[in-house]
Amino acid sequence: MDIIDDLKKGFDIMLGPSRHIPKSGGIAGTLKFYYKATFIPLLLAVVFAYFLHPTFPGFGMMNGYYALASFTLSMYLILLVIGVWVIIPVSSAVNAFVYHVVGKFFLNVWKGKYDATFNATLLSALPFALLVFLLPIPGIRALYLFFAVFWHMILLTIALAVLQKVKRMEALFALFTTCVAALLAFATAVPFFAMAFWGV
Repeated sequence: MDIIDDLKKGFDIMLGPSRHIPKSGGIAGTLKFYYKATFIPLLLAVVFAYFLHPTFPGFGMMNGYYALASFTLSMYLILLVIGVWVIIPVSSAVNAFVYHVVGKFFLNVWKGKYDATFNATLLSALPFALLVFLLPIPGIRALYLFFAVFWHMILLTIALAVLQKVKRMEALFALFTTCVAALLAFATAVPFFAMAFWGV
């Protein structure tokens, strides 16, 4: 099955990015692969969230609270799907645009097009998406988030180096510079917005 093959390929990329990251391919192909690879982990996350939620039969809740908890469960399940299939791809597109503009036009580091930067950024989000079924499990959510963020940054550096055909230190330098520039821009903009809001 294509879904199983893509899931296996996703874990191969996550665990061995240097060897398994596709060296070519457009944005549409990468998005198609991402959605197919994340289907089973997302389905497992929804199942785990349902069975581990207090509204599952057998927890013996009062009727009023049950109705409220049922609503929160429904919203949680919807947010899981939106998070993996909407927020991650959209945020990857936005982040990739920023990485690409800074890395190509300001630092003159990237060799390739925006497609390569987007593909690297989306593929680097695989730890979040492929392991999302761990998120509903109590006790390991913090560990999941820590590992996903840590491995995401490693994957992003390697993926950008591979797809933009640069050294890993150059990719890391471009990412670090972009993050610092974003933080400085945010820190500079906040006081102006605050003054405009308060009329100072």
